[in-house]
Amino acid sequence: MRVRPITDDELPDYISTSMRGYAKDKHVNGGIPREQADAEAARETELYFPGGRLTPGHAVLIAEDDNGERVGDLWMAPRTERQDVAFIYAIQVEPSARGNGYGRALMQEAAQWSRDNGFRTLALHVFGGNDIAINLYESLGFVTTDRMMKLDL
Repeated sequence: MRVRPITDDELPDYISTSMRGYAKDKHVNGGIPREQADAEAARETELYFPGGRLTPGHAVLIAEDDNGERVGDLWMAPRTERQDVAFIYAIQVEPSARGNGYGRALMQEAAQWSRDNGFRTLALHVFGGNDIAINLYESLGFVTTDRMMKLDL
């Protein structure tokens, strides 16, 4: 696997795709009504990609297999409220590439990026019910630091 920075030409599609996926996760996994999830995702997207540009200090990395095919991506940045913490805002592996170790390799890339940029801690958020991702993160040594739960009435 090879990892490279996203190009300016790829960024608009990445932003659009990420916003739609985030809104869907907020709705399906977060229990937020669809219209509210869409609005929150659009607001946060504009905050982190002002005017469709990558915020300074943020990095979007593209993972490619040995044939140059895109297999996933990773969005990293300093945590807004704690500058010593690198945060994984998004990580995804293409459905057709899953089960081949790319998620683990991207997580290892995230840790290396964090060390290279002087961070002492790497953090992320994962929605409940994403057991495959949770198992991967725990196998890499991540520990739960917070847990939100809900009961539908």
